[in-house]
Amino acid sequence: MSGDFSISGSWSRFRAFAARAWFFIFVLLVTLFLLRHRTELAELRHFPIVRPQWLLLTSAAQGLVLLSIIWQLRLLLAASGFSVPLSRLFRADLHRVAVSTVTPAGSAAGVLVFAADLQAVGVPTTAAVAATVTYGVVGLFSFLLLLPLTVLLLVTRQLISLPLSLLLFLGALVPIVLLLLLPWALRHGMPRLSRMSLVRGFVETARWYRISGLGRVLVLALAVDLLNVAILYGGVRVVGGALTLAEALIAYQGAYLFAFLIPFAQGSGAVELAGTSLLTALGLPAPTALAAVLLWRAHELWFPFLLGTALSVQREPVIRRALDRLPALLLLWSGIVGMVGLLEPHHHRVVPRRLETTGLLEPWEFSRNLELLVAFLSIIIAWQVWRRKRTGWLVATLLLSVSLFHQLIGRRDELLLALTMLALGLLLVRWRTYRVRSDIPSIWRGFALAGLGLTTTLLYGTIGLMLLSRHALVPKHLSFWDALTVLIRSAWGFLPWAVEPVSRYGGWFLDSVTLLAGASLLNAAWSIGRPVIWRSWGYESERQRARAIIQACGNSSLDFFKFWPDKLFFFPREVRGVVSYRIVGRVALVLGDPNVCGERFGTALDGFLDFCDLNDWEPAFHQVGEQYLADYRARGLRFFKIGEEAVVDLTTWSLDRPGLKELRYLVRRSQRENYRFEVLEPPLPDDMVEELADVSNEWLSLPGRREHGFTQGQFSRAYVRSTPVALIRDPTGKVVAFANLIPSGVPGQATIDLMRRRHQPYGAMDVLFALLFQWLREQGYTSFSLGLAPLSGVDLPLVGTDPIREHFFRLIEPFFSVQGLRHFKAKFDPRWEPRFLVFRSASALPAIGLALLKATSTEVSHVDSDLPELQIA
Repeated sequence: MSGDFSISGSWSRFRAFAARAWFFIFVLLVTLFLLRHRTELAELRHFPIVRPQWLLLTSAAQGLVLLSIIWQLRLLLAASGFSVPLSRLFRADLHRVAVSTVTPAGSAAGVLVFAADLQAVGVPTTAAVAATVTYGVVGLFSFLLLLPLTVLLLVTRQLISLPLSLLLFLGALVPIVLLLLLPWALRHGMPRLSRMSLVRGFVETARWYRISGLGRVLVLALAVDLLNVAILYGGVRVVGGALTLAEALIAYQGAYLFAFLIPFAQGSGAVELAGTSLLTALGLPAPTALAAVLLWRAHELWFPFLLGTALSVQREPVIRRALDRLPALLLLWSGIVGMVGLLEPHHHRVVPRRLETTGLLEPWEFSRNLELLVAFLSIIIAWQVWRRKRTGWLVATLLLSVSLFHQLIGRRDELLLALTMLALGLLLVRWRTYRVRSDIPSIWRGFALAGLGLTTTLLYGTIGLMLLSRHALVPKHLSFWDALTVLIRSAWGFLPWAVEPVSRYGGWFLDSVTLLAGASLLNAAWSIGRPVIWRSWGYESERQRARAIIQACGNSSLDFFKFWPDKLFFFPREVRGVVSYRIVGRVALVLGDPNVCGERFGTALDGFLDFCDLNDWEPAFHQVGEQYLADYRARGLRFFKIGEEAVVDLTTWSLDRPGLKELRYLVRRSQRENYRFEVLEPPLPDDMVEELADVSNEWLSLPGRREHGFTQGQFSRAYVRSTPVALIRDPTGKVVAFANLIPSGVPGQATIDLMRRRHQPYGAMDVLFALLFQWLREQGYTSFSLGLAPLSGVDLPLVGTDPIREHFFRLIEPFFSVQGLRHFKAKFDPRWEPRFLVFRSASALPAIGLALLKATSTEVSHVDSDLPELQIA
């Protein structure tokens, strides 16, 4: 099998396996970390919020902390000569934080992950490692610069003795001196360490940093420390405590200094323990101190950790797809719960009250009818969001925004509030994912959407009648099947009901069934009527526009079929061109190459590939030539040969050519026996069309003969009447073989579509083509396309001998007369032009194969008029 169908090497497969293995290891480590700290997380849910305005200030301060850290790393990388976008740097640093928190190696593993992430934007590992290590060193330096002030505050408050304060002061002074000497050491040597390649690269990179540049980084590092002090101070205020900024500085530095002195990884609890002890020593009650420290750690540790974990996990395609589908599931659940909640008044509740509180859509204080329609809409929109539709995203975002606002005002359940925020957050964060355009209108999709709406109405009415018959309707205690019978006999309330309401709520329910049925019927009418209207008005105008472009910018003998009724059309924005395709399942099956006027074929191809991505389709190009293979390959598409097109050169065609002895004999014998060759121009008379139909039916009765679609036409009286027909008559005037002529997009080329014959006489079709070639040459044509010979010239990857190959051909003979077509077309000594199937992924080949089989087997509805005619001189 020829083409660009290559297999990646073992190293690429190993890297892919290693990446997938690391993903599962990372998820396992995160899970173990969360389990180990589940008590701390549980405490975060229950701490009291006395001053919520301070919570906004601490959140803003944490945002500034993250921005300061990112800016430090950006300055260090810029000093090395590398400019990295802030968004990419933000994701890489949060990934580093997440890995550093959960792995035993801590910071070292985080640095390596950070460097690996930046390699994608061209930053060498040495530069990334140097920037991260320098960032850590400068952060330690800024922390130590604040330590003398903290020691002084401890002494003035008599929290530590004077000897201990001197020890701490000297302990801070020695690292400061060493850090000040570090730039000089990097500039003047470290010869022994330089023998190691990684260390040598790090040293060379670190030499790029200047004192002035490090000064800006140090200022930002000091800002991070002071912002953390402010967050701790604000956390105390949130939980109702009182603390000065000086005391907050003491607690902050004491907590981290204690963590530095003991060999625990971050997240071990050392910081929380030390911070709580110091705040208690400063006069705060123990519960208040613990709540404040936990809130501070929620900002400083848990928020970056969880955000970094989410950004890391969502890189996995399976996780991304799950996150994209989660809002749809939440919306669907909300709609179901909303409708079920309306089936019972509050004083006769059968459905548990807790069930209603798990829906995302709050029962707003307006009419129940509007609540019912909103729930119904959420079910319909959930399917659109599931398929990542742009309109579904817009409506869902609006519904969730209103719901979230109402929940914040109404103080709903915290878990439900979190789920609502999660659904809305996912929709907003991944808004680029929801860009699939509305489906091309089709009757099948219309019936599917109509069926969803009517089924929802049926279940709502049946379950409601069954539940309300206990107290609000008579007769009492209807079974499910009794309720279904009542609903159907009353035509969803459009006919008199067989039940009577005994309460106001029962009367409202019967009216609501009729309302919902009306909404479902409107939805059904729109869903089914939209494709009919589009076919009648929009599609026909598109088809005529496509026809004009294809005739002006032809490039294939298949161009005639590119604007048939079984095709859809994509028009690129920036060029004059058209792509003719058909949707089968999720496959966008394109016939031949796109037709483009001018030299911008690649622009049109890019537009169509993006169009397929927007609609979640798998593109496939069937029977393309060699001309644009480089453009397909440049866009990551693959291809392989599927056969060869037989093209006869009419300028050199002659029955007297060597190798045509059998053909000359058949032609001369037919002339001796008074067989006649004719070409009839359209429109053909009715009696002639009926005779051609009789020939076609006789041909179809042969074994293995059947009508095909997509790449060729099917016999239709209206179609044949509108095209020129070449035929052979026997001595009695009876038609024994015919072929209808159609335009080709290749200049100077003619071709045929239908070629049909009677069982006898032998060789009638051979004679027809031989005489047709002579006639076309006289009309000025230079070439003739006999169409594709499937699998011609293709080396099939079959293991075994020729008998196995012969058996394979026999298996596919009912679908394509492979050997017969090749043998017949070879009689005319054509040149063989390769044709290819272009596709994106090998995993999509089974779906593409089934789509081709279905497309070529489907009957095409012919247009009764306005078919192009081959002009005959």
